[in-house]
Amino acid sequence: MGAMIKRLGLLLLLVLPLACAQTGTPTVVLLLKTATPTASPTIQPSPTASATSPAPSPLLVQTHVVQPGETLGGIASQYGLPLETLIIANDIPDPSLIQVGQELVIPSLDANAALTPTSLALTRETAQVTQVIDGDTIEVELEGQRYRVRYIGMDTPEVDEAFYAEATEANRRLVAGQAVEMEKDVSETDRFGRLLRYVYVGDVMVNEELIRLGVAQVATFPPDVKYADRFLVVQQEAQAEGVGLWGVQGVR
Repeated sequence: MGAMIKRLGLLLLLVLPLACAQTGTPTVVLLLKTATPTASPTIQPSPTASATSPAPSPLLVQTHVVQPGETLGGIASQYGLPLETLIIANDIPDPSLIQVGQELVIPSLDANAALTPTSLALTRETAQVTQVIDGDTIEVELEGQRYRVRYIGMDTPEVDEAFYAEATEANRRLVAGQAVEMEKDVSETDRFGRLLRYVYVGDVMVNEELIRLGVAQVATFPPDVKYADRFLVVQQEAQAEGVGLWGVQGVR
């Protein structure tokens, strides 16, 4: 290829002067240079964002003095923390034993830190409901195993009590055959070996919805009290409206 280019260059040098002489056009000499291969430039990778980005802001710590009427679950909700986080931060063996005037350590993220929905939320398990036992108990299939699940924070009538059938039917309408998400509080199981969970169908927390429908009452068993205050508010609304069992004379 290089030799051919050289020959073309010589031919042009011979032909152009003759052609220009006949036409009176000034002679233009083209100098052709044999191209020499060059090495491809080395492309250095651009520095990644992670290499220059500042590290996440450290956790800041504040304190909270327990006021009359406050619960640990309510305090955790006030600061947007899982109850378990508050318990661990303060090494509390029994959340029901907090005292008025007690100072609690409240871990909180700096405003500049990356805050994602999962950074504060407890991990949820996805399960398939296989059977509705009664108003507050179901059976699910989880990772190939069958488990009984007891709803946390509420209680429904037993088989020989008023509103047992209504509570069971309300639970069935909400969860029968559904894929549900289950959220743990502090305890894994109760004394009967049933998983203790808050159960969700979509955005609806079944525990809370049964209280709202008036077929369940708030029942708090420490240390699983994450939503205790929230449930009490819902129950007060059901009582005020006389919904479900709250409309039955003598039940208050």
